[in-house]
Amino acid sequence: MDRAERKRTRRIAADAERWEGLLWRYVRGGAYRNDRLPEARRPVWDYFYYYLYPTAAALPHHQEATKLQVRVSRMGLAALAFVLLALAMWLADARPVGATFGVVALAFLGWMAFDQRRARGLRAELAGILRCVPPSPTDQEIEGVLRRDIDMLTSLALERVDLSRAELLEPPIVISSAAVLQQEDLLGVQTGDLKAVMQVMRAGAGDGRIRFAACYYQFIFITPEQLSTFACLYDHIGGKADSEITREFFLADVVSATTTPEKSTAKLCDGAALAWTTTFQLTVASGDSARMTLLDGAAAAKIVAAFTAVFAPEYHARGIRFPASLTVVESEAERAIHAIRSHLRRKRGASQPLLEPVAGDPAVAAAETPVRSAPVRASESGPPHGGTTSGGAPAAAETPAGASASAGAAATGA
Repeated sequence: MDRAERKRTRRIAADAERWEGLLWRYVRGGAYRNDRLPEARRPVWDYFYYYLYPTAAALPHHQEATKLQVRVSRMGLAALAFVLLALAMWLADARPVGATFGVVALAFLGWMAFDQRRARGLRAELAGILRCVPPSPTDQEIEGVLRRDIDMLTSLALERVDLSRAELLEPPIVISSAAVLQQEDLLGVQTGDLKAVMQVMRAGAGDGRIRFAACYYQFIFITPEQLSTFACLYDHIGGKADSEITREFFLADVVSATTTPEKSTAKLCDGAALAWTTTFQLTVASGDSARMTLLDGAAAAKIVAAFTAVFAPEYHARGIRFPASLTVVESEAERAIHAIRSHLRRKRGASQPLLEPVAGDPAVAAAETPVRSAPVRASESGPPHGGTTSGGAPAAAETPAGASASAGAAATGA
């Protein structure tokens, strides 16, 4: 490689570094620390913050180059006018005046050439910055990343509760929800990057599903004698778990696994409060419990409305297609409740059912079959906050605790 080629290569590398720096300054200054993220986490940042990447019209280079181009056009017209005047004066034997007009025309032409060169440089820099914008990961790619994160968290949860998969009676039960819905006593005090990511969400361009950058996970592990839980707040962008909580209960001491309506102080991205949420709670005879706020139909509908109000104008302004139909996948607590009920019945024997059998009662039949939550669309409304079982029937009354085991009713609340 000769000297000229090496010089050209160094110049190209310097230009690329400058363009990357300008992109970071314009896009990522106040959003989230992308420059310090591991390389594997940057696609997740790109997915959730892609709407912040600039279009050509959004960058200052475009506006400045447009202004310069307008000025170049005006100065070209002025230079042409002075050239014509100079020729007219010259032909009219007013040569000193014609010479003056000629000098002015040359000055305008020089100024015009200078601005034209600046405009070309700005447009070249603009093109370089836009070349640094990475393609947005697809919905399928981000789903793969989220699944790998959950698999990693499952392994972490087993490590925290000191269990192996071989000891479990069934696969780990995972209940997920948006971190922003959780009560403050579960999340603790969030600062820095974790606080910034709490309200971050994005709707998939292909499937219209709203995904959350920060989620709250509850893992439930059932062994022959014990029921262990691990809960944590997880930042999918930074790849970090926070506010970890582990608990262990003897199956014989479990009183109930319920979902109940609860007042909430959580606020969504548009500043609106949820007022009421649905809480999953696992309670033992001592009064101790493991709980989390679920992502139910009512919360999903409000999230869709808040997301549309806040992000639709931003998407349209930046030329990004806003999905025509939005969905939010609800938390799946029914499987956890059904599994806990089944193992408690098996542990205590058929003579001590969790629910009083009532002939023709649909609640008992509903308790035997898990109900898989379906995505909620913006036009759907959530279920009313009343005490119901997972099948939708009125919740059964709790059975008084016996002498040998603290047997209670496992009821759910929508």
